[in-house]
Amino acid sequence: MAGIDAWKDVRALIVIGRPLPRDSDVSILAGVHLGAEAAGQYHATAAGLWMRDGRSRTIRVLRHGNSEAEVIRAAICDDELIQVIGRGRGVNRKADRPLDVHILADVALPLVHDRILPWDSIKPGIYEQMLLAGAAVDSASDAYALSPEMFSSLEQAKSVFRRELFKGQIPYVYIKGLTLKSAAYRRAGRGRGWQRAWWIEGSSSDIQLRLEDGLGEFAEWFPD
Repeated sequence: MAGIDAWKDVRALIVIGRPLPRDSDVSILAGVHLGAEAAGQYHATAAGLWMRDGRSRTIRVLRHGNSEAEVIRAAICDDELIQVIGRGRGVNRKADRPLDVHILADVALPLVHDRILPWDSIKPGIYEQMLLAGAAVDSASDAYALSPEMFSSLEQAKSVFRRELFKGQIPYVYIKGLTLKSAAYRRAGRGRGWQRAWWIEGSSSDIQLRLEDGLGEFAEWFPD
């Protein structure tokens, strides 16, 4: 990533994950480059973060138990992330060209942070995942038929829907800022009830064909 100048004008930079070699490989590299016998392994520990408001926060990170091996880990992991963040050229920006940096990783970098959030509080729920896959539906069985890779079984899909979709009510708070399109549909066959579908992009007819490809031809389809 060093030297790449392609992202100097982006408004936001999202860094997902971090490089982390095996602890045994880090030990070997410490021996090669530092001449150290760096036995040991990774362990979770608390690390401090600097906040813009002057407060300090701590998070759990992985560090190597050997100090020489930890130097190698930091060079491969932390220093490379700093290189990635630097591709946004934040140090060259002025107030009229701000850069927002989002780091999705368990790392403690020597930066000033505005917010620290646990992943569980912001990770996409099943509704967002379905939307990102093309369309969300309010039926667990239909969701399983459309996206079986999201669930281990139909029963697990039903459990997820009960837990995340609040007894059938779609949590609109999760999709703040998105403009959704929707439609009511009923699958062919006796005893089939009405369901709803939501999507972000695409025409009503395109989404209908996409859903029918996984669920079979609909008896009725009424876009809003």
